[in-house]
Amino acid sequence: MWNWNILLELSNKYPLLEFTGIDKTKLFPSLIKPSNLNFIHANILEGLPFQQNHFDFVHLNIVEPRHTKDQWAFIMSELIRVAKPGGYIEIQGFDSLQEQLVQDF
Repeated sequence: MWNWNILLELSNKYPLLEFTGIDKTKLFPSLIKPSNLNFIHANILEGLPFQQNHFDFVHLNIVEPRHTKDQWAFIMSELIRVAKPGGYIEIQGFDSLQEQLVQDF
């Protein structure tokens, strides 16, 4: 499960911004969730449930580095699709995986 502390902290610190967390598990905080924070149950490998150009900032925390090269290509295309033009995409996780992604793309 992803560590939701970052989203909880950011949504409390910036109450005028909207935050969305996505995970394939359904273990989301509910009692302490600020009103500007939403959680969605989804699997990125099935596509992200958002229109293109939806987010100013997209953050991917790599928890499972077990995807194939084709799956990573799809994941990257989804991140690019939902990011607004001029928006930012940040990938955080295993250093060796990041090096492989940079080499592949």
